[in-house]
Amino acid sequence: MIKAIFFDYDGVIVDSFPIVHRVYREICKQLGKECPEDFSEFKKIYGLNSRKMLRNLQFSKEDIDKADVLYNSLIRTFQPPLYTGVREVIITLSKKYALYVISSSPHSDVQNKLNGFGLSAHFKKIIGGDIGPMSKPAKLLELIESEKLRKDEIVMVGDRPNDFIDAEKAGIEKVLLVGYGWGYDSTSIPNFRQQIKVNTPSDIIPAIEAM
Repeated sequence: MIKAIFFDYDGVIVDSFPIVHRVYREICKQLGKECPEDFSEFKKIYGLNSRKMLRNLQFSKEDIDKADVLYNSLIRTFQPPLYTGVREVIITLSKKYALYVISSSPHSDVQNKLNGFGLSAHFKKIIGGDIGPMSKPAKLLELIESEKLRKDEIVMVGDRPNDFIDAEKAGIEKVLLVGYGWGYDSTSIPNFRQQIKVNTPSDIIPAIEAM
């Protein structure tokens, strides 16, 4: 029986990846690096996470540390839009399930923006990152333990291959990847077994009910 839903933030709740692209273009400009201007090209070099992307852009360890600080500062200056219909989905699901947000984006930024959307009260906890990389599997396990949840009671909702991989590492088997965010190539995900298509936020509710 499903009791809890763990939501990723970027690409699931907010349409933030075009903004992430703008931020990294500015970071590259400040640090004397080249960043693709075309969004589709940026997606190709991004890989599983920002660390992979920065290495692809030939950032040194020192440059990566500077990029982390700049990203944490710059991302707060933008306001990503909610995906159409996601507000209603969150409100509806919160009446039946315990909802959580777990994101590698800066915690205070995610919290403040969800406050601004009037949605933070619908989540039991909002987990975010800090400057630098975050181990999402470790955070997932911490959240499961602190909330005294069983792994078979949880659905993880993400939009990228690493969301599936991170959930699998934490022992979460019920994973729902949405197709409207960053998008995903199912052939690139080991053990991928999702049969339900989620093309819009409104598809999330029946998809969860069918799991």
